[in-house]
Amino acid sequence: MINLGKQSTVIDWIRLVFPYNFDVSPTKQFTSKSGNKIQGVSPLVHNHYHDINGILKVMGLPELLDARDDENLSNSWTSETPLWNYDDSVKHGNIRIMFNYANIKNEMPKSRADMGVAFEISGQGCRELEFYLSKRNKTWYDFFKDIFRFRPDVKVNRLDLAHDVVNGSPKLAPKNLRKHAVKRNIASRLKKFTYIENGSLLSGEILGDTFQIGNSNVRLVVYDKLGERVHSHGDYIDSSIKSWTRWEMRLFYEYSQSFINEFLKEEPVTVLYFRLLRQTMKVVMSDDMDTKNRHRAPEYSWWSDFTLQSDRNLKRLFISHPEKHNTLVRKHLYIDRQVSKSLVKTLFAHQQSGGNAKDLLNHWIESGIQKFTYDDIVEIKSLVQQSYELTETENFHLYIPEQLQLNLDDFDYKELIKGLDNFERYFDEQF
Repeated sequence: MINLGKQSTVIDWIRLVFPYNFDVSPTKQFTSKSGNKIQGVSPLVHNHYHDINGILKVMGLPELLDARDDENLSNSWTSETPLWNYDDSVKHGNIRIMFNYANIKNEMPKSRADMGVAFEISGQGCRELEFYLSKRNKTWYDFFKDIFRFRPDVKVNRLDLAHDVVNGSPKLAPKNLRKHAVKRNIASRLKKFTYIENGSLLSGEILGDTFQIGNSNVRLVVYDKLGERVHSHGDYIDSSIKSWTRWEMRLFYEYSQSFINEFLKEEPVTVLYFRLLRQTMKVVMSDDMDTKNRHRAPEYSWWSDFTLQSDRNLKRLFISHPEKHNTLVRKHLYIDRQVSKSLVKTLFAHQQSGGNAKDLLNHWIESGIQKFTYDDIVEIKSLVQQSYELTETENFHLYIPEQLQLNLDDFDYKELIKGLDNFERYFDEQF
């Protein structure tokens, strides 16, 4: 049996579309760019901001409009550039909402009413949404059940399922899949594969690779997650992680909708993931059979070990996400790698020209504080909590010098949070 390593399966991307309900206009028609006539409709919404608050309440997210002024965004949401020809967009962390301007008094093309409101929740956004769910003791099952109950017309237009294999067998890596694809050992209804390597021109070293099969509605993407995190994002990775391969299923439209329908039958997401993976492809021990019959050939034992594990013994899987204190780690690494050199050069130049480096640093700190938003205060509280937890458990990150480690006792921590609470109230009063 192959080494399966430590594994986890998570929902890693979601796109939800809530169409506007409407009355059909008997007279109004619109002309598309191609010259086609599109039926006009009157959307049954008071305001494209107002009508979304009910969905946000079901999700457990902050409301969109400020309770003190129902025409303005709350401090939890910020304006964002819209995508896909939507009229407006806002975001909260990595959760983006896009709108078409709608009001019951105005008519619009039916096609734009069907676009309605879209939620684009990235991988980081899914982790943020999990935080809001955990605060209410809810799971992904509760999330989708509540959404479908509140808005049965919701469309799940994209769903990514990420299955991570940490310190597993090289047979599960993209390079091995490419070898079997070239030998015609992969049986699949999907006809084409893509294999890409990324490397350094300076060292000649291969920094990561990706194997992909699929079409516009179903895609399997297997890639070197460790290489992506270290070389592309510059993240700190625990030295115990020697390999990290991500098997990612990307589902669109009817496929993503069907997966959620199965999920709502209370099937574990990992079991569903592997059933879908086996339906997508198999690695078999024959290159002589034609494409139609290749799936009947015997499978490689390592493929059976990997894809049938959830049906044989679900407890062997770790249904959780391995990243903890990720935000704090990213902040420290970004400052250390991207900011510190430029900052020190500027301080030295300022001092050598007769200025006071300490005064300049204090000026930057005061200037930064003046730019704080409500979201910044919330994020600072989270970073303080993470630092406190790391100190409390003595799990210090190696990249933080000893003299910079936070050694806060209960009183210090409570005083610091109290100061942030006061600043938060001051911010509310001023803005």
